[in-house]
Amino acid sequence: MGVNKDTKIFYKHGDADAFAAVGGQSTTGSITANLFTDKEKGWKEADSFTYRNEDNNADITKDSWKEVMADLQAKHTGGNKNAYAEGVVPLTTFASIEIAKNEIFGPNMLAAYDTHCDRQEWALVEGDKGLKHTRDWKIEPDATKDGHYAQFKTEHDGKHNTPEDYYLGLGAFITSDSSHLF
Repeated sequence: MGVNKDTKIFYKHGDADAFAAVGGQSTTGSITANLFTDKEKGWKEADSFTYRNEDNNADITKDSWKEVMADLQAKHTGGNKNAYAEGVVPLTTFASIEIAKNEIFGPNMLAAYDTHCDRQEWALVEGDKGLKHTRDWKIEPDATKDGHYAQFKTEHDGKHNTPEDYYLGLGAFITSDSSHLF
């Protein structure tokens, strides 16, 4: 074991209420309804969301919370957190590892990790805002089959549309980490 070890840290931006609470940010219109699935409980839609552009400090207005999250998730590139994005919508602070796992991943993704990993460990890091995950991918004994990492990717890439199958929930993103938990 240890040959296929990989460590990532997962984060999730807060919901629309967290956005509204940040100084200097604003929502226009009233928050009217919870339009998302139970997995994303707490995410709310407003008529529009307005925040300041990172580049020229001009207003950006998005018509849906999903558009806000898409914009901010794109800021976290190259396996790094982006301070601007975290300033627009703060990261969620989790009360436990189990809560973090269930907020960030769909249930099928957690089951897939259990199926395809020899060993995995989880920890809350960075003031309980990051969910660190070290996993060791199983070695496939059958040389005619893809390795477990490839099987995992084949089985789950592209399944991001339902709460059971999505890899990361709305507002979640991954960073790279080289210090392993085991």
